Amino acid sequence: MWGSGAAWWSVREEANRQVLLALYLRDRIGIEAPVELPRLQGVIGVSDGTALRELRHPLHHALLRQPQHSALTPPPADAQPAAPLPFELIPEPERSQLETQWLLWWASTVEPERYPSPIPLELAPGFGDLVALPVRGAELLLEAITPYAEAAVAWSDAAARRFADYQHEPRGSLKLAYAGLIAENERVHGRRARVFELTVQLLPLAASGAWWIGRTSVAITDTLRTDPTGFTDALRPIIAELA
Repeated sequence: MWGSGAAWWSVREEANRQVLLALYLRDRIGIEAPVELPRLQGVIGVSDGTALRELRHPLHHALLRQPQHSALTPPPADAQPAAPLPFELIPEPERSQLETQWLLWWASTVEPERYPSPIPLELAPGFGDLVALPVRGAELLLEAITPYAEAAVAWSDAAARRFADYQHEPRGSLKLAYAGLIAENERVHGRRARVFELTVQLLPLAASGAWWIGRTSVAITDTLRTDPTGFTDALRPIIAELA
């Protein structure tokens, strides 16, 4: 916890792999929600290999129509994945159901303590321990994300390593960046900061800024981490709302 006296505040920075995976799959599938959150940089409209190269060097589809298996049971070993089609070509009501299933997964991924699943979870094949979906009610989502499993895991791994580069900054300067914003807010309002907790997800987004993605979670463009002025400007309204 960072703060002083009776008041305290806590800010945690991370690039959660599950969050990265969920957004990568959102962009790959073509889901637009949440519309206010930008796409990832260099992912949409390119091949999986190109997306990975864009991440490392920065400058949908029809669902599988196979015999019914249990929601998270992998298809037979000799089964060939269906070629993904654009999200907008998926007929209704499946398209809306797929988006809803992704949004529920997204909420529980960003803030799992706040949005626990009422249904038992099971690991999705191909994603290691990174994707756990409800055993019922996530069938469309499972079918939609399965073709991208290998590419999604590789991309999220590279994104997590990119985040590690930002952690070379001395931790004291990170504390000072947030402490300065909170002190500024205290001067503006003439009072001590309220008690709050905040999780900041540093993500390779295509647009620059900060966006709420949960009750106490925000996404901020990772490149702003090396731009003190841009970083401060993006977070100022977030801190003002919390503190």
